[in-house]
Amino acid sequence: MWNGKYATNDEKRCKNAKGHVSSPRRIKKIKLLKGTVSGGMVTAIANGDGKILDIKIKEEVVDPEDIEMLQDMILTAVNDALEKSTQLKREKH
Repeated sequence: MWNGKYATNDEKRCKNAKGHVSSPRRIKKIKLLKGTVSGGMVTAIANGDGKILDIKIKEEVVDPEDIEMLQDMILTAVNDALEKSTQLKREKH
């Protein structure tokens, strides 16, 4: 699950033996893309490589009587995040 620490972990990997951060060119910037639906009721977080890192679902949207609606919302949020990831890849080329 994405907890906002990915950039920090990359920075740690880039530290040299003396504990100093290497040149900024060596720190890989991670672009996180957010896909949402229904005003943020369901959110999917993807990276620039098109991998889903996290899915957030607000409690009020969970209705055991209407699982199909929740499935549709998750699918829409994931597709939105992946489309943004695809657009980012196109912009880089």
